[in-house]
Amino acid sequence: MQNDLGLKASDMALATGHAGVQHYLNLFEASLCVAGDLAVVQNNFEALRAENSELKGYFRLVPLYIFFLTKLKQHLLYCTVQLYLNLSRFISHLKFWIEKNQIVINGTDLKKNKKRNFINKNPILFLVSSYVTVK
Repeated sequence: MQNDLGLKASDMALATGHAGVQHYLNLFEASLCVAGDLAVVQNNFEALRAENSELKGYFRLVPLYIFFLTKLKQHLLYCTVQLYLNLSRFISHLKFWIEKNQIVINGTDLKKNKKRNFINKNPILFLVSSYVTVK
């Protein structure tokens, strides 16, 4: 707030001998500067507050994700155990079936190769035949 000669209003008041007015104008100019700085600080504070609430929103979901991932891990573990138990049951039933029918898989006593051909044509029995030897 300067005139064409570069003088402020407070300088003009001092030149005319009004010291109280000059003091008032200096305080008014200082309050304008402080108000401008306060406005900048308040804008920055509001921006930081908005960013903080946005970040809090992201981190609110983290416990929910952890909960769902834990449930998924437990379910996958349960399915793996069930698969292992079913496979073990299947192999034990197959061993029982082979024992009941008195089949010798790794030997030559297969009642004239009829059962050998049956086992070779059946992929599941052929796979299990490497694990089972019944005499």
